[in-house]
Amino acid sequence: MQITFDSTSLVSSPYSVSKLSSEEMNNRDLFVYELARQRGGVLINAEYKVKRFIMEGIITGTDNDDLDGNVDEFKELISRQNKNLDISYASGTRRFVVTASKINVEREYYHVTYVPFMIEFVVPDGVGYDITETTSSTAGITNLSNTGTLSILGSAPPKVKLTLTVTAVSGITSIDFLANGNKITLTTTVVINDVIIFDANTMKVTQNGVEKAYTGIFPEFGVGANAYQITANGTSITYTQAFAYTKTYI
Repeated sequence: MQITFDSTSLVSSPYSVSKLSSEEMNNRDLFVYELARQRGGVLINAEYKVKRFIMEGIITGTDNDDLDGNVDEFKELISRQNKNLDISYASGTRRFVVTASKINVEREYYHVTYVPFMIEFVVPDGVGYDITETTSSTAGITNLSNTGTLSILGSAPPKVKLTLTVTAVSGITSIDFLANGNKITLTTTVVINDVIIFDANTMKVTQNGVEKAYTGIFPEFGVGANAYQITANGTSITYTQAFAYTKTYI
């Protein structure tokens, strides 16, 4: 396994990681609405909050002086804030944006050429991400109401971006984007070569790079198969649709 922090390898000299608990799932905040005059309540939402995990290993040196320098460099490296911790897996690399909340270098008198360390990392996002974007596109769509299924990989719901590139159009005055019960509507005059983006990462809708007002709620996508519907209201349209998201991991 390869592990890097701010592009510095932690599994090659002078560092050697022996334990990493990044697979542990952080606690979830459950939002429950208590029912009046009835037992229990209704689960409204469940969110993973700040993630914390531990890294342990050793720092090595050729002699006492070399070890002193390597320990100082290590402390400076790990003290950097909001840096990428990249962990390689057979399926690809997962990235956590981390800040160390605790750095322990447990040095005893007999530690001449090595010293153990322990770090507690905090992940404010609560999740990790693939380092590459996953995309899915379809060209030549002519249906005014286009339905399909988007399969999401990973272990946590990602933020999805939908891009519509218009190649032919007549009389279209609005576009609806619906998925999992949530719908967003852009009311605008659509012309040929328009590029319309619904971006859940920024919670913005743009038309040719210009931010537009919209109504409704951004669709949310879960892990697995998600049905969606894109509706162009008007006479006719031809476009390419492209979904993009970053696989997200608990």
